[in-house]
Amino acid sequence: MKIITVTQNKKGSLQITFTKEFGVDQTLLTGGHPNIILGLKDGFTKFTLALVLRNISRLAISSKQNSFELNFDEWYSLVSETHNKESFAEMLAYELVNASYEFEKYKKEKNKQTISIITKEKSVTEFLKKGILIGEELNKAREIINIPGSHFTPDDLAKHAVSESKKVSGVKVTVLDSKKMKALNMNAILAVGESSLNKPKFICMEYAGGKKNEKNIVFVGKGVTFDTGGTDLKTSMYGMHMDMSGGAIAIHTLITLAKLKIKRNVVALVPAVENRVTGNSYLSGDVIVGMSGQAIEVLDTDAEGRVILSDALTYAKNFNPDVVIDMATLTGSAIKAFGTRSSALFSNDEKLTQTLKNIGENVKNFMWPMPLYEEYKEDIKGNLGGITNLHKGIKGDGDVINAAMFLYQFAKDYKWAHIDIAPRMESIKGDNLGTGATAEPLYAMVKFAETL
Repeated sequence: MKIITVTQNKKGSLQITFTKEFGVDQTLLTGGHPNIILGLKDGFTKFTLALVLRNISRLAISSKQNSFELNFDEWYSLVSETHNKESFAEMLAYELVNASYEFEKYKKEKNKQTISIITKEKSVTEFLKKGILIGEELNKAREIINIPGSHFTPDDLAKHAVSESKKVSGVKVTVLDSKKMKALNMNAILAVGESSLNKPKFICMEYAGGKKNEKNIVFVGKGVTFDTGGTDLKTSMYGMHMDMSGGAIAIHTLITLAKLKIKRNVVALVPAVENRVTGNSYLSGDVIVGMSGQAIEVLDTDAEGRVILSDALTYAKNFNPDVVIDMATLTGSAIKAFGTRSSALFSNDEKLTQTLKNIGENVKNFMWPMPLYEEYKEDIKGNLGGITNLHKGIKGDGDVINAAMFLYQFAKDYKWAHIDIAPRMESIKGDNLGTGATAEPLYAMVKFAETL
């Protein structure tokens, strides 16, 4: 769906209006002129407004009409007590684009609807454009996440990062191949991905929007383009092409910030691998000494995400980070703990924890804090002098915490947060979104960088 901002009403278009009288999903056709009527009987809350705005796009798609109009001024009058015009304009445009996304790569018929946003308030035009831009970058991330694993390899992810960087000024991309990673002792990444026919890549993106010697915001994203579980084979692999969600989010967060010309230095690091079963796959019981010099005892080859992230978090030290945030579809344990409504949040800084939680709630990218007590390190203390990539006791016992504690061992030299986004990898009923990847928390990361 294409979103257009205009200043004059165009006759003959479908008019999208609002009333508090009806529920969210009601559609009325009146007087020969269709009106999509949306809303909530009890008005809006902080968490329901985004759903209502998304529903405009979803109903527009289902109606099969080609063109629509939405009156910004009318909508703003309904939320003026809780939102300023600028923030609402950004939110409105973002959520319309967010909910307009459909994965159509293999479909013959494409979504061709257009929504025109009508307003007399010329001052909000730039904020409408900003919301559209962020939404479009979100959807680019979702697009590559949704591509099946056989059609999108680590090399494809690296090429995508290079290609997208050329569309905006000020972004530098470096891609390390196996030989260069070996020279840097990135043995953790190589252990997981080198046995695949599709060799691993390490993607480093830099945006210099701030002062020359200013510290960097570093986003680290897990880039497993397909995960079989390795020799500890998964019983079901459906959906595992989306195990690169964190990597796609990191890439497009940086691109978004560059397009917005934010005055900060930003880095995105993505270890991109396939976790395949081959004759040379790494094995349970192996000991890996990666870039950090710490020994990693492999208790399960399906806990590969934390293994590759250990090298990325170590590499992050090179950028004098102000803060490092890693995002990964890391554990099924996070889904067991949280269901599918919120990501799990860990940090070594209480202020950072609260900031991320609050921003997540403001933009409906929920993330909730989890404990990171030092005592949890005992659960991953190895028998061979290192740390284990899984709980030593009951398999899967508290794994969302164990995984975070594992990552923390490589992130103690800077302010750090880990977001386990497995619960929000895919949209669910009630999100008012298309099926497939959500690319959360990209919007929250953009807002974080803006306000840091």
